[in-house]
Amino acid sequence: MNPEYKTLFFYNAGMAGYDGKQKKTKMALQTLIYDIIRKLKNQKIWTLNLFLKNTGRGSRRIIKLFLRAKIKIKRIKDISTFAHNGCRPSKKRRL
Repeated sequence: MNPEYKTLFFYNAGMAGYDGKQKKTKMALQTLIYDIIRKLKNQKIWTLNLFLKNTGRGSRRIIKLFLRAKIKIKRIKDISTFAHNGCRPSKKRRL
C-alpha cells in the first residue's frame, strides 16, 4: 500500500487494445480487470482503494472480479462527474 495515497498505475480499455465502441463491452472490462489483477499480483499488492469513474452497471462486475482474485478492497469511491444545471436549452422557435 502506498502510504501517500498516490496512484500506483493507471489503466483504461484503450491501453488494453480496444478502440471506439469496443471499449464499452463486457469483454473489454473483463480483460482490463484481469490485466490490473496481474499487475497487482506482480507487485504483491493484496489490498486496494478503488476509485471508479463512469462505470455504470459494470461496477458490480469489477468488484466481483477483484474479490474472486483474493484482492481485498478497503474503500470504493465513485468519482463520476455530473452536470449541476445541465446544458443550455436551445432557442425558442418563433412562428
